[in-house]
Amino acid sequence: MSNSFLFSLRSRYKQIVSWTDQNKYRKDISLLRVKIKKISQLYKKYESTEKKEGKQQIEQQIKQLQQEKEQIKERLVAYGEKVIPEIIKSLETVTEKDGYFAETLVNVLQEIGEPSLPAVLTALKKAKSTYEKIALLSFFNVNYKGKIDKDVIDVIKKFLNDKNPDVRKKTVEILGRAGEDTVVILCEQLLKEKNEEIKESILYELELTKSKLALPYLEKVLHDPTLRASAVVLISEITGESTSSILSRLYSQKKIDKKELRRWKEEITKNNLVRLRAALNIYYADYDGVYPENLESLVPKYISRIPEVDLGIDGFPVTNKVTYGKQPDNTGGWIYCNDKNDPDYYGNIIVNCTEKDSLGNVWSSY
Repeated sequence: MSNSFLFSLRSRYKQIVSWTDQNKYRKDISLLRVKIKKISQLYKKYESTEKKEGKQQIEQQIKQLQQEKEQIKERLVAYGEKVIPEIIKSLETVTEKDGYFAETLVNVLQEIGEPSLPAVLTALKKAKSTYEKIALLSFFNVNYKGKIDKDVIDVIKKFLNDKNPDVRKKTVEILGRAGEDTVVILCEQLLKEKNEEIKESILYELELTKSKLALPYLEKVLHDPTLRASAVVLISEITGESTSSILSRLYSQKKIDKKELRRWKEEITKNNLVRLRAALNIYYADYDGVYPENLESLVPKYISRIPEVDLGIDGFPVTNKVTYGKQPDNTGGWIYCNDKNDPDYYGNIIVNCTEKDSLGNVWSSY
């Protein structure tokens, strides 16, 4: 038997094994899609079912399918880098209805780890559909254990020019995870972006970084009325300059008039109230239903500092003082209820002012 014949046999055998493996991968991926579709259908059925017995039966079916789904996912991860090309091909076909399926496949790629990276970057360069792009970009979300380095950034940043706002928003989220390395890229996008929601997303990512590299761009954003309040707060976070001082500077530069000065001070105070309430809610969730004894406990993990209250009312105190209780005494700052024995007000925070804002609403009613 000649060497060439043996070589041919071995090659043929490898091809057969390869085809068998590919069919196995495709079968599991297809089965995963079916299981996830059935889970989705059962959730909808659960919502429309009124009888307790019916709901319990559906819950059991969902639990069983979830277990089967996890078993398939574990098999795909165990296949390792050999399954990556088939997963990439499947992501090319995802639609709006395949969000959970795409998320699960991306999670498999993340668990396989570093071997997935070259295939994901190559696929991103060729990606066509909105859903494929978003799925591939999601590979770099919080579950990604690698570094978002220059090579990754160079591929991802091109999607800031995508026509679809959902793709641009996802790109902003991923670039934000790179920290200081993408601050200028995000800032440049902030100045040219037309979508207001994406602009706010960029400001949110910049707030997490708090880089001084953003300051020249944020000064330009102060001219945009739709973003001024967020930009003022962010500049204050980065520099330590009070929001009142920043607004007063804009007023002295005649970029805003006296009426606008008060309106923006009001807007920022309302934004700060929202931020404090969000911080309290996160703290409450982290500590199993307990609010902090004092607001300083939120600093710096949940909020960088207790913001000041400046209502733009002549003669009214500008302060970040915290009064503990539930009834406003009109001395300014915040009033926070830390009394566990008062369930109606426990964890509540309001502006400590009984004056009215420019809309005619009493401040303590917000």
